[in-house]
Amino acid sequence: MVRIILNGEIFSKTSFTGEICGALQKYLGSNGSIIRNCYNNANIKSSNNNVGGVSGYNTESIIENCYNTGVIMTEDKNPSYAGGIAGVNNGTSTIKNCYNIGSVTGKYTCIGGITGHNGASGQGTQIVENVFNAGTIKKGTTVATTDIGTSSNYLGNLIGYGVYNKTINGKYGNTTIEEMKNWNNDTIVQNLGNGFKKNRNSNVNQGLPILVWQ
Repeated sequence: MVRIILNGEIFSKTSFTGEICGALQKYLGSNGSIIRNCYNNANIKSSNNNVGGVSGYNTESIIENCYNTGVIMTEDKNPSYAGGIAGVNNGTSTIKNCYNIGSVTGKYTCIGGITGHNGASGQGTQIVENVFNAGTIKKGTTVATTDIGTSSNYLGNLIGYGVYNKTINGKYGNTTIEEMKNWNNDTIVQNLGNGFKKNRNSNVNQGLPILVWQ
């Protein structure tokens, strides 16, 4: 999928809810699926789990050059598996050159600004790279304070749960939003890779770095 733009609001009672794709996976005989150059502005509320701004569930596939500005909210189902980009990033999967500035809230565990659950032991190698989150990430009223969640609640500004087989890099919570607004293109490439560029319009995405294709 390439260059899909969605606005509005969605409410779901079923699992695997994403504004671009409910579940992204490898089909028999394929090399895996790809979502590229897409974004979501819609608010998503679900009474189930596996909820993401781009995809509810990403396995054996790639999400790249995408972003979310919509509010993501999931209730009732435990774990929540909620993320700004993908609810779950599982198998040998990649989330690359993506960002989230929408709030993500769940009632239970596994909630993250990029992905709520980033794989488990024996489930392939998950890659999350060149990403940032500027949204507020919450479990109930508890706000995330670390990039990767801990065993107390698996609530993270970047990843809720994910301690196995992971490659994670980028610029996260130790950089303030105000600092990121002042980055020049050289600093942006150094911290986020060449998929991002300087945002010249302070009225767009809070003046934060944007993707090259925007």
